[in-house]
Amino acid sequence: MKAICTICVSLAFWVGPVSAQVFNDLQLALEPVHYELDLTVDYDAEQILGNVQLTVRNRSLKTIHEIPLLLYRLMAVNSVRDSRGRALPVTQRVVAFEDFGKRQVNYVTVSLDQQLEPSDTATIELVYEGYLLGYAETGWRYVKDRVDSSFTIIRNDGLAFPLVGVPSLRANRSAGFPTFTYLARITVPASLTVANGGVANGGRLIERSVNDGDATFVYQSVKPSWRMDFAVADYRIIERNPEHHASLRKVVRAPEGGSWPDRNRDSRRLGFTGGCYDDHPDGASVQGPTRVFTSLSRTVAPVECDAHGSTITPLE
Repeated sequence: MKAICTICVSLAFWVGPVSAQVFNDLQLALEPVHYELDLTVDYDAEQILGNVQLTVRNRSLKTIHEIPLLLYRLMAVNSVRDSRGRALPVTQRVVAFEDFGKRQVNYVTVSLDQQLEPSDTATIELVYEGYLLGYAETGWRYVKDRVDSSFTIIRNDGLAFPLVGVPSLRANRSAGFPTFTYLARITVPASLTVANGGVANGGRLIERSVNDGDATFVYQSVKPSWRMDFAVADYRIIERNPEHHASLRKVVRAPEGGSWPDRNRDSRRLGFTGGCYDDHPDGASVQGPTRVFTSLSRTVAPVECDAHGSTITPLE
């Protein structure tokens, strides 16, 4: 039966625009409800290996028979199964956005074996892998996401995991930002650390395990979020404030010459030698000597690292 999966996955890769106005006026009927990510960052191959269980809900008034997904253009889906483990037919092709031709994605369509009625949910499991090189060539210069041992970021912007959507900025934006819960297991070399956003806009570390030179970090969303962001680097915990509400404030050191991407569209980047993670209601932040990246507001502004009462040990 395993051979069925290979037949069902269509590797129809081609690059080019889809037919005019196929997606721009489309109203997305599905929204993500829950993600369960199991990702391995392979630095030798410079690839991400992923297993994703995705639950979607039909928010429309009509029945749905397929799930549209977007994945990074150099990634491929190997198999898709339903919640009972049965293989589902898949088509995938590299296409350009209808209204933003510089951006290319792997457009994946999963056919359901049963129609999804309004308000009902469906869960699928995707196995995928591939390279991550960002979207700087599109003008989104802040999206320089790549697999690099000095700094790797896994997030929505780079399509490092499948997102519900179609190749149209207008259609995706008109759908808004649906929120979802998530459980993420990310495996990296044990010398590296995986960081996730703050309580206000991210997940809480619930487990870290080490096996055969690799470390697996498990993060669980504290509340529904519209995105996932995971940063991987040679971070060091310098000090922890046990009296803090979330007990997760920590000072970290970035690799020499490391930098943290500014989420603002002005594409500025700020280098830093040290930073401060703080799970407080204002979001998680990474601070440089004079400026801070805040995961909630996506702004750059002067902030003191001890703004919430922690004494910070100076970084060398």
